[in-house]
Amino acid sequence: MNIDLVLFNFLNQLAFMNDFLVFFFRVSAKYLGYGLIAFVVFKALTKREYIFSLIAGFLSYYGIVEIIRMFSFKSRPFDDIVCSVLIEHKATSSFPSGHSAFFFALSYVVWHQNKKAGWVLFSLSSVISLSRVVSGVHWPSDILVGALIGVLIGWLMTQTSIYRKFVPRERLELS
Repeated sequence: MNIDLVLFNFLNQLAFMNDFLVFFFRVSAKYLGYGLIAFVVFKALTKREYIFSLIAGFLSYYGIVEIIRMFSFKSRPFDDIVCSVLIEHKATSSFPSGHSAFFFALSYVVWHQNKKAGWVLFSLSSVISLSRVVSGVHWPSDILVGALIGVLIGWLMTQTSIYRKFVPRERLELS
């Protein structure tokens, strides 16, 4: 039995349980990410180290995810099976999820600087990612691999000497 299909069907059935859930998943899948980006940009205006979370997000998406997609193609759920689709999306490769990679990288770097804000961002990144499954545009495995890529790139970003130069150790310990 295909675990990806089983998990997808379980989550995708939530799509039309009631009008509130339809609204919630549509907004989460399509627009919540803009709020996270706005938060990080706003924080970057006052604390320059937050710019590293944006860099990690862009490296995850436009570096790793796009390179993987050049060499492999995986159909989106709405191309393979009959399912509920809440948001419009082109029939591009779904693997891995660029949204998950971007937002989990962003979340990891923020978490590395500020644990409370990071956990909030990790939670919202999870909502965005799961909403994209419920909305019919990603498989659960797309989300999982995208999240792993994001966390890995976020971790690598925090290990660089330029990051450590801009973010003093004592500042991290006080967060």
